[in-house]
Amino acid sequence: MDTTDYSEFVIPHTKKDLLRCSDTTANSYTVTELCSPRRISQKVLEACNSFQSDGTDSLLRTFDTHFSVVFHFNDVDDSIRVSSWNCLIDCLSGLYGAIDSCIAGDAGSRPKCRLLLKMSTYLICQHLQSLVSLQSVGRESVNLPKGRGKKASTLLSNGSSVNIQLESQRALDLLGGVAMRRLNKLWANGVVEEEFVSMVTGVAYKLLESPGLSRVIGIKESVFYLIGVFIKRYSHGVTASVKVIQLLQLYEHLPAPMAEAVTFWVAGGATTVVSDVLQELRKLSDLSRDPVASKSIAGFLVELTERLPAEVYQGLYLLVDLLDSDPYSLRSALLSVMGELVRRLFADRRTSDSDCRTSDRDRRSRDQLLDRLSDHIHDVNAYVRSRALQTFQTLSLSDAIPLSRQTALVGAVVGRLSDKSSIVRKSAILLLRTLVERNPFAARLELPELEGILERERTALAGLGTAEETDVLERWELMFPAVVDRVTELQETDELSLEGVLDEGDSLETVVESVRKLLEASRFADAVTLVAAARCVFPEAELLRSRTADPLGALVEAVKRVYVAEAVVEVPEEFDPRRVLFGEVRETTQTEATQTEERREERRVKQRLVVEYLSECVAFSRHINSSGPVAAQLLNSRTPTDVLESVQFFVTMKKFGLPVAELGVRRMLSLVLSREVSVRDAVIAAYRQLFLEPSTPLSPRNRCVYVVDGLSRLVDDLGHGELVCLEELIKCLVVSNDLGRNCFNVMWEKFSGSFPGSSYGDSVAAARLLGMVAAAKPEVVLSNLETVIKRGLRSEKDLELRSASYRAILNASLKRNKELNNLQPERLSDGCELVTESVALLEESFTEESSSNWIPLADLVIKTVYSISEHPDSISGRIIRGLAGRLVRVTTDPVTTDPVNTDPVTTDTVTTDPVTAACNAVTSDEISASPVLLSRYLTVVSIVALSQLVHLDVNLFLELKRRDGVGKPSVTDSRYSVTARPSVTARPSTAASCRGDPEDEAPPSEDVHADAIRSVCDSELLSASGLLGRALPLVVEVCSRPHRYPDPRLQCAASLALARFALVSPATCERHLQLLCTVLDRSADPVTRGNLVVALGDVAIRFPNLADPWTPHLYARLRDQSPFVRDHAVLVLTHLVLNDMIKVRGQISEMALCIVDEVKPISDKAKLFFSELSMKGNSLYNILPDIISKLSDLSEETGTLSQTVATKFTTTLPSNDVDETTFRRIMSHLLAFISKERQCESLVEKLCFRFRASRTDRQSRCLAYCVSELLATERVVKKLLEHFNCFQDKLVDGCVFDLMSVVVTKARKLPKGDTKSVVDEFESKLEEVLKKGQDPNVSGEVNEVLNKTVNKTVAKKRGGKKVATNQTPRVTRGGRRRIRLEDSSEGEENVEPIGD
Repeated sequence: MDTTDYSEFVIPHTKKDLLRCSDTTANSYTVTELCSPRRISQKVLEACNSFQSDGTDSLLRTFDTHFSVVFHFNDVDDSIRVSSWNCLIDCLSGLYGAIDSCIAGDAGSRPKCRLLLKMSTYLICQHLQSLVSLQSVGRESVNLPKGRGKKASTLLSNGSSVNIQLESQRALDLLGGVAMRRLNKLWANGVVEEEFVSMVTGVAYKLLESPGLSRVIGIKESVFYLIGVFIKRYSHGVTASVKVIQLLQLYEHLPAPMAEAVTFWVAGGATTVVSDVLQELRKLSDLSRDPVASKSIAGFLVELTERLPAEVYQGLYLLVDLLDSDPYSLRSALLSVMGELVRRLFADRRTSDSDCRTSDRDRRSRDQLLDRLSDHIHDVNAYVRSRALQTFQTLSLSDAIPLSRQTALVGAVVGRLSDKSSIVRKSAILLLRTLVERNPFAARLELPELEGILERERTALAGLGTAEETDVLERWELMFPAVVDRVTELQETDELSLEGVLDEGDSLETVVESVRKLLEASRFADAVTLVAAARCVFPEAELLRSRTADPLGALVEAVKRVYVAEAVVEVPEEFDPRRVLFGEVRETTQTEATQTEERREERRVKQRLVVEYLSECVAFSRHINSSGPVAAQLLNSRTPTDVLESVQFFVTMKKFGLPVAELGVRRMLSLVLSREVSVRDAVIAAYRQLFLEPSTPLSPRNRCVYVVDGLSRLVDDLGHGELVCLEELIKCLVVSNDLGRNCFNVMWEKFSGSFPGSSYGDSVAAARLLGMVAAAKPEVVLSNLETVIKRGLRSEKDLELRSASYRAILNASLKRNKELNNLQPERLSDGCELVTESVALLEESFTEESSSNWIPLADLVIKTVYSISEHPDSISGRIIRGLAGRLVRVTTDPVTTDPVNTDPVTTDTVTTDPVTAACNAVTSDEISASPVLLSRYLTVVSIVALSQLVHLDVNLFLELKRRDGVGKPSVTDSRYSVTARPSVTARPSTAASCRGDPEDEAPPSEDVHADAIRSVCDSELLSASGLLGRALPLVVEVCSRPHRYPDPRLQCAASLALARFALVSPATCERHLQLLCTVLDRSADPVTRGNLVVALGDVAIRFPNLADPWTPHLYARLRDQSPFVRDHAVLVLTHLVLNDMIKVRGQISEMALCIVDEVKPISDKAKLFFSELSMKGNSLYNILPDIISKLSDLSEETGTLSQTVATKFTTTLPSNDVDETTFRRIMSHLLAFISKERQCESLVEKLCFRFRASRTDRQSRCLAYCVSELLATERVVKKLLEHFNCFQDKLVDGCVFDLMSVVVTKARKLPKGDTKSVVDEFESKLEEVLKKGQDPNVSGEVNEVLNKTVNKTVAKKRGGKKVATNQTPRVTRGGRRRIRLEDSSEGEENVEPIGD
């Protein structure tokens, strides 16, 4: 159709607008012939031929044809699209060359040119948009480029394809070229119509919406260029800004491309785009409902700031309000923006603000940004707090944090180490580590040394000051405490009102003079108020400016500056106060008399800067040291990231010489035994870095000396548990070859004393290190056994070196026996030098009562004898007889006994047996034995008994198994033969079962060996005819008569000895278990009670059926007066319950009470116990009803928390001890572990039935509180409705009513649906009860008081449990458990528990 009669082409909003004519488009073009898809092929061919003959004018006649292709784009064939597309591109290309001539020619030809331009551009844009839309719908058929130079194509219906990347590039280049023409000349008013601009730019934005096309560099740059042309030439800037924000809200892949686009436009001269975008961003509201949009905008802001920091800073005022917006992602992004601005624009940090190269305006801008960052360290959202800390870390890495802010920042970050969020704690500790590593002060931050330097420089400054200045400073020091107190008081009481303090005509000089007069008159409150008002009126005054972020400190500092009139003096740029820390020589003051006053003033200013710098350095070091205890607590965190970052933090602190690093280095040792592989590896790497890698290059010899010296210093101050962890660490280092032969040689030199300058302490430390090395490489010690005997065992100074030497031998022998596996172990004869020295050592030092290390040494000697001796029972018998003889001689002088007898432990004795004589002498009413010697004797006897048990149960059992594997044992080899000890196995049948006399008989099974050994332990090891059996009555005598043997050390040793004897034989255990429990209940010594708690735990593991009736005595120790005993009771019961050694009975409520123990370690252990118990299936759920019942039912009929073992040293609680506040604290912690809906439902049902049985209002309130703490799910509310009658009468109590209302409130937070109707029904029932005349506020005050006091400390009183008389032993578990060597207890002299 000929279109020459139409004067205008109105760009339609939709395609269908061109199909109908309206009043507004009466003079515009309308499509009159829309071709169907079946007829369009021929029409397109005719249109292409028409273009070939008539050129661009043919579009006026063929527009309908091309429009039909666009209209039916998805239904037409690919070839038709391609033909139409190529024709349109050629048409616009031809028009592109004619635009300039049309503009320069006759004005009458411009309407036709404009018409052709609009029609061709419209069709091309529609083609391109349809192609992109088709690609977006069928992404699976699109091959987008995966690298540079690869093309993307859209596969179409007939198998051919359109290269969308290439065609888009063609169209964009063509449209960009057209836009560069003076298109405004084609319009009569000289302004390109908005619809045309929107149409062309719309297709550009459409291309950006495609994730694949927006990554293609060529297309992306062409789009940016096209939009940039329209922004600069056709006033598209505001629209582009709006479109940018819209696209960011819809597409999460566009933050980086949009930031790149804005950067491109700004570089092209569109300088207002950034402010326009930020202005549009400010208009957004309620982004919290669209997390994708807020995240996308946040990423855009960060990207834009990195590219255009100056432009973003100019419009930053538009974004300040977003810091208070709800989407945390926007707040986090703005913090990153501010940090980037500080880093890029204000990162010129000098040693002090007064010497900064930046202008005052820039400095104020920087401080404002940093203040904003500091404020959000305490943001309500954990991610924002973490981002603020991360931003400061980035600034610290860029040296962009001013020196004056370092100390205040450290103080704020230390507080975040205790944050409840792990990501905040991780960011905080990373920032602290970075601040220490990048600190502007010194490479070493030893606080005592820095304080000494500061004092020296202050003295030098005082020498440079005038008499008047010195007097002013002295007066300020006197009034300083009063000023601080008054400022604090005004801040706390909010009395600091600044209205009307200053008049309009007051100048800064007038204010300064008034403040000084007020301070001289001791009117500190008025002076502080005046300074605060002056800071608001004169914010630019340097004299009133603060160098700290703390408001209180800032005000005090301003008062000081006003009073002492500190002046800001320009300092030469080459002056650096840090030189004083590196020992650089400065000019002395000896020639001051010849210097001019001007020179003196300059030196005074420099010295003041030095003092200021050192003051900041000391304050920084103090704050960092204050973070040590908090970071040390993070080493025990259950979050691996906390532990890993804390480990690295202490490594850094150690390198910088901070004293508190020693605390962390010691705490880290326990992590060597961590179950987390990453934590264990990190700790080993940390110690390797600290002790094995010197900071400066050293020769191999000096490096080994450095390593050994460092480990020696570490081993000196460690306790028993820490030494065990260090031993594991040394083993790991030896296995990894980090500790090699050269280091071992240095250790031997220090041990033997041949190393130059080595002392006795160095020998002890070296012996301990060698013992730890021997646990990994036994040959290191066993190959030098002669040196150990000569230097270690024959030491005359103290028993400490001997103990370390025996530990080394013991570790080496145990490791060697494990390595031999099925090979025959190597053992020493009874007459060897080591055995002889061991026996002589114990006998000779037995009577030295002043030695406090004798019992640990004896324990090591006996264990060493059992690990290396060929006949350890014979040697131990000699030791017991020798000690018994000496005890008799000391007790009754003279005594005619032979103290040395070579018979084995269990050999029959004659009438002159020293053991019997010792028993008779000690129990005689006419003789008083030494408590120290008697405690040593009893300890040695019990250690021998336990060692003999381990020897039979482990070493002999393994030897018999080994022999079964290699054939019939030799008759002559009696080292491990049970028959070699007639007194041990007197029954022939038992011996025959182990000998296997018939040659054709098969080797005995492991059960046969185990039964034979068990028989020996049960009936013969402690028989009355044996040596140990004859010593047992003395142990029982001492334990049974504490009034005759009152010494605490003796009672402790006797009770431990009796516990060890009980571990040997079930008969002995059953006979004396009641005595042990009596001593546990009645002993006045907390160490004795604590040790017996551990001992009874061992008995419960070895003989669970025998110990089961006596477990209430263990639970009773949870209420012991001594924290030492309670701590041991919690640990033992935790081990027994979690390992299913004892049943969880009603006394478990005693463990629940420990949750609120006043001693925090005990409380933490109890919380950890229930946390672990909650992971064992339904264990915690099953015992919760009983706990609730016992803690809430405190009536007199049931006693104090059911029946308990009430003893002299157990706190017997009154019936009202567990008040409701304590009950709520306990149950709040326990019910938090019930997270399964089915468990909550069942527990609610049980609690409803308990309401009927409740006899007091207190019980009802406790039960209602438990219901309110559970998850308020739909099923829970239904259960409450079902059993509403159970607690309906209890609703008269206002507290119960309020707690049931809490269930309604919690349930309404659940997703809507059927839940709403159920909750409404339950609420209506509650309201119905209220309307019946019952007053639910009767006890409302009770609930209010409970809520206010829920966090108060628990009362100190505690109580125990009574043993039920009808309890019977449990028969579901085996009668005993095998003992392992590492499970045996070590005897300690005074206060060490048996389990250590």
